[in-house]
Amino acid sequence: MTDTRWVDADGNPPPPDVAATFATVDTGTPAEPTADECRRRAQVGEHLWAFWWPRMGGYAGKAVVRSGPDDCCQTVWLWHDGEFPTNGQSPARFTVDDTGDWIILGHFLGGLPGPPA
Repeated sequence: MTDTRWVDADGNPPPPDVAATFATVDTGTPAEPTADECRRRAQVGEHLWAFWWPRMGGYAGKAVVRSGPDDCCQTVWLWHDGEFPTNGQSPARFTVDDTGDWIILGHFLGGLPGPPA
């Protein structure tokens, strides 16, 4: 049976080598990191690191990223107490497919004029 989370827009399953990669991704939720673990960017498990997610909605959130040699992308769990940006879901889980896109976005946002004081 095909795992429908990994089908393309036409409903086709991924090739076997891609399907095998998806099967190796551990989708279990890690424990919420401590503030000190986030500050130190500590390794908190196999292929898991804690860090502070940048401020969104007024304040930063504790986060854990899974980034392993066999993973197709990076999985991030974000603990954020506010309604924004996670609709009150904590931890929120999402994937980062291309870290280069985030770097480009950061450079773009960093080059814009700041909000008025």
